[in-house]
Amino acid sequence: MKRKNYHIREDQIAFIDSHSDDTGLKKSEIIRQAIDLYIKTNKKKTTNHEKAT
Repeated sequence: MKRKNYHIREDQIAFIDSHSDDTGLKKSEIIRQAIDLYIKTNKKKTTNHEKAT
């Protein structure tokens, strides 16, 4: 796993902080889960886009 830095809005940080407090999950795990869900729901779109270019 590689370490990366990304910029996110203050409201996103507040949500992640709150969700972390509520669930006990690490903030990094919440972000990884969100990225995994995004990839899962958009995989077909991304694959089609890559084929078109």
